Amino acid sequence: MRPFLPGIIWMVVAVRLTLTKTELVKVHTKDNPSVSCQKSVTLHCNVSSEENVTIDDLFWSRNHNKRLCAVGNITLHTENTKLQTKNLTTQQHRFVCNYNQTSQLSLSLSLTLQNAQPFDKGTYTCKLFSNRGIKETTADLEFQGSECYKDANESSNDTHRTCTFTGVYPDGEVHWFQGSNNLTGSAQTNTKQVETDGALTVTSSLKREKGTYNCSLWIPSTGVYLASRVTPVLLTFESRSQLGNGGVVTFGPVWKLFWVFFLCHFIFSLV
Repeated sequence: MRPFLPGIIWMVVAVRLTLTKTELVKVHTKDNPSVSCQKSVTLHCNVSSEENVTIDDLFWSRNHNKRLCAVGNITLHTENTKLQTKNLTTQQHRFVCNYNQTSQLSLSLSLTLQNAQPFDKGTYTCKLFSNRGIKETTADLEFQGSECYKDANESSNDTHRTCTFTGVYPDGEVHWFQGSNNLTGSAQTNTKQVETDGALTVTSSLKREKGTYNCSLWIPSTGVYLASRVTPVLLTFESRSQLGNGGVVTFGPVWKLFWVFFLCHFIFSLV
């Protein structure tokens, strides 16, 4: 067994040298971040080295799948006097990537998520390939809340009232009310469209009648109303005929008073 001892010794030495070489470069992120609906959050991947290092590839990915942003061919050297800062293009919707060299032997690769949705939560990984070895670190993004929407809009024409909710997650429905009466079953159109980021645009229309109506966004999975809009009162033909320019009301009885005054004036002029 003795002839194998030198080989084992060299293997142990090589492993220890590799570990020492790798420890010269450190990759870390800050505390696990959290984000609210439709807000922005930035993940920072900080790289530092004790010696000169050549970085072949540095990137952010989600759940170890598709890359969200990346940078490469970077040399951190003690003789570098000019630090670099630049924005990196990314093909992923709602993500902005930025590279910033903070010192001669350190840098930061930040990933900003815009208009956050609940399905954006999960594990984000920053991975480094360099001549000092392979390193990675992770950040677990938490979402505050379980449902989300971006905007609510109401419109109307001569025949219908329409309510539209955008950026809806998870699946939602539009419920119609007039006072305490639930008129959802009377809705004539209900549509849902998937947006580019996976959220929904939910639209519903109701035949226009007199009175004030309320349209609310209902989330079946959580059993809550997330948002609501009040549609304006529909003016009747009679009330519209009484509105002049600028909303000034013209009363019919005024004309009657005018003719009475004119008749009295005519009679007194004859006396």
